[in-house]
Amino acid sequence: MVKNLPPTDVCADVADDERFTGPSRARTLRQTLARAIVRDHGVRRARALGSGHARGAARVAETLRRRAKGVDVYVVGGAVRDWIARGDDCVPRDVDLATSATYDEARAALGRRMKTVGRRFTVGLVRVDDDAWIELASFESESGEVVDGVRVDDGRRASEGGETPRKPCGELDLDELLRRRRVARERSGDGSGEKRASGRRRKATTTSTVSADADFQRLLACADNAQRRDFTVNSMYYDPFREEVLDFCNGIHDALEGVVRTVRPTHTSLKEDPVRMLRAIRLAARHGFTMTKGLRAGLRAYAPTLALASSRRVAQEIETLMHHGYAARTFKLLWHSTILKHAFPVQFEFLRQRLPRKSTLTYEMESLVTPERDVDGGARAFFDALEAYDACVRHDADAEHRIAEPAFAQWLAIVVAPVALEKIRDADADADAERDAVDAWTPPPRWSTVRDDPVARERVEARWHAFTFATLDVLDDMLERSAMDAPRDGNDLALLTRADCASALLLLLAHGPMFADAQRGELTWNDADLDRLSDGGARVRASFARARRRGEWYNASKSPSAADADAVRACLERHRTPMSETHH
Repeated sequence: MVKNLPPTDVCADVADDERFTGPSRARTLRQTLARAIVRDHGVRRARALGSGHARGAARVAETLRRRAKGVDVYVVGGAVRDWIARGDDCVPRDVDLATSATYDEARAALGRRMKTVGRRFTVGLVRVDDDAWIELASFESESGEVVDGVRVDDGRRASEGGETPRKPCGELDLDELLRRRRVARERSGDGSGEKRASGRRRKATTTSTVSADADFQRLLACADNAQRRDFTVNSMYYDPFREEVLDFCNGIHDALEGVVRTVRPTHTSLKEDPVRMLRAIRLAARHGFTMTKGLRAGLRAYAPTLALASSRRVAQEIETLMHHGYAARTFKLLWHSTILKHAFPVQFEFLRQRLPRKSTLTYEMESLVTPERDVDGGARAFFDALEAYDACVRHDADAEHRIAEPAFAQWLAIVVAPVALEKIRDADADADAERDAVDAWTPPPRWSTVRDDPVARERVEARWHAFTFATLDVLDDMLERSAMDAPRDGNDLALLTRADCASALLLLLAHGPMFADAQRGELTWNDADLDRLSDGGARVRASFARARRRGEWYNASKSPSAADADAVRACLERHRTPMSETHH
């Protein structure tokens, strides 16, 4: 059990001119910061930093501390959270570092293996192996950013806003920026009116006032940096040299209790960086954490603002959510938070008819799909396929297939197939009313099972043609609303490329008649017999032509393997038991 948990209000926003106004206040702040030091945390350096990426991070920290004299280096983020919540023997997926050194000092110490990336949130990347990078953040990145050629103070010290001031159209709001700077000058005592009113020049208060106490400055810098972090469980600092954890925001308590809570007020945090909404869903989906009620309400309120974030960052977060074995829980959380409406509008329309309309902030995960609402079993087939995909990614013992390298096209194919099957189901419901309900949510039979049966071949081939055109309809609809190169109209997110959609289509059609004579191994569209389609493959060729003109079609890198197609097919065949039998 972790003892001496720090209080929740250690990092209350305090203006710089209020911190050093007198000895009594300085002593109070000194005592408050000292309470954030937790030494009985249960994390042992030898075990936590002894293997994997953690060992490389330890080498980077030691090199930086040795070559850049007087700097501090900490392990931050998810690694500390996992060590606290699950023990120091767990192996975190990523190990991030934070340092009091500037980026120039870090580059001088680490040499050419370090580079800086990011326009709004600058961060350093340090190469530790041929294909492994360690993220290194400097406390200096709090100073501001450059937007449209103007150095912008982000307002964290100037006002309570915190985010870069922008107009509703997305342009920089210079009036608000000037107002914040005036407030900053008034607070720092630089205004001439305040000088005349006081009758004397105020004594300058800088960090030199407390230069004699290096430990106090160290804690103060960490406390300020902790306020810039997204969630309390990610705001802890593990010092591998002093063997202590700095917890200014009650992160240890939230990590042990499994609570996702923003460090700053929820509305301020989400407005500052809308991508944090996806990170909150990642914590809830991957670790089973519970979001606070205020955060759940904030996700619903600020879900449309994700369209203002960088498309590349949003796409990377979505891929992270889908590639690590918790895709089904992710889609349920996206549904509850209404983000699904903007990230995957086509799938949202499909599920809206089959899931209960929620008016409360309660997130029901296990009982979300009910036979009363999901009458035709479409939602259950959708989530069954995602759960099967998660089992393949996690390499569960009961998984029929294993996916070594999850890819965008794999899960895209899985979420597209049920929507395409719904189109077929609605189109031929009258002509084939006696068809079994379970088969309605299963792709057409594999061509290899009917190719020698002349009676079934014609019927199955017709169904494959219908499935192909329905899938193209769904992908075209998704590209129209969510393509990265499409004009933004509304709050839909830009996530898709034609190359990813072409790869997803290839995975879905790999067991159809077009690939009857294709060799097993790597799948390419060059192996497809498009002439077997009723339109001679004109529509598929047109989609590829548009992709080539946009420079998005990379046949070599986007070609999946036959094993991937088998895994996707197995996931879509997971739904075999009718809903009525399961609930009786």
